[in-house]
Amino acid sequence: MRSLKVTRIMLVCFTMIILLFTGLSHATVTWWGGIVDGGTLSVEPSITYTLPSTLSINPFFGLGITKGFDIYLQPVSFITSFTNIQYSGSWIMPRVEIFEKNIIALQVGIYGSTFTLSPQFHSVIQWFDKLSSIVNIGPVFTLASGIEGQTTLVGGFSLDFTLNEIVGLFSDFSASYLIGTTVYTLGIIPGVFFNLPIGTLSAGVSITPIPSTSIGIIFYLVSPVKIF
Repeated sequence: MRSLKVTRIMLVCFTMIILLFTGLSHATVTWWGGIVDGGTLSVEPSITYTLPSTLSINPFFGLGITKGFDIYLQPVSFITSFTNIQYSGSWIMPRVEIFEKNIIALQVGIYGSTFTLSPQFHSVIQWFDKLSSIVNIGPVFTLASGIEGQTTLVGGFSLDFTLNEIVGLFSDFSASYLIGTTVYTLGIIPGVFFNLPIGTLSAGVSITPIPSTSIGIIFYLVSPVKIF
């Protein structure tokens, strides 16, 4: 157990180094936590409104196949400026729990003529009774017709503090850096979450100061349903 705790602390430190030196970016993903229970479908719609007039709609679905194995899917995502609607991509991501609350995943995505492959590591850390974190980290390999392949390093870190059985506070951080360039981004999402009968509803303010300043509002629902 001591070695697991040391490994988790080292992982958090490594992720924080990425955050400090490459900046943050809350792209279209929410930080993926523990494995979905076997026989459970987790319905997870996300809506982000970025000022002045951009709306992003991202439906996620997580299916628990067995204990320690699930599959996440984003069948479609849209970005709209209210004058037109643009399809922005789809992906699938099987995940396997290698030891308690530590998961390896492989995300395969298609974004128009662009193909992405991203091996990832996900971890849930319970610091105290009411304080927990989620850590996601991994490279994203991008291939597109007629363009040289690119690799982006992505890292994410969240802090969740439960105030009581119904309400809690969170702060999400993320990082991305396009290897071989000076391209990096920075974003932070502080917010509040509510444990409701239908699931957990989160609402936050998305702040992206780098590469260009933008502010938005994000809503995210996690609603698990036992199906078999």
